[in-house]
Amino acid sequence: MDGTMLPVARFVLTRDMLENSTIPLEGEVAQALSRKPKVVRMEIATPDSEPMPAIAHWSERVIHCPKLESLIGDPALFAGGEARFVLCAVRGIHGIFVIVPARGLDVVGLA
Repeated sequence: MDGTMLPVARFVLTRDMLENSTIPLEGEVAQALSRKPKVVRMEIATPDSEPMPAIAHWSERVIHCPKLESLIGDPALFAGGEARFVLCAVRGIHGIFVIVPARGLDVVGLA
């Protein structure tokens, strides 16, 4: 992915959530979006993958992605049964979000 990534929301993902293809969202932006009872089609990716289809349910503060496990199912990321990630928007690209591991990423401003 080429554009600048802008952190939108952080999330903790457990193995169960991964197997259920569900991303729970936290943070100020996610909280603001949760007030909008929308279902939005989008795509999510990792910095090294092709975008996969997903559906955001803002009122429920979750994103469902059937291919989530193939995107971020690396067992090394889930030491202790869970892993922290950040959902990022990509400047200049509408409708695609990138998931990156939270370690090593500056997430100042995300609650």
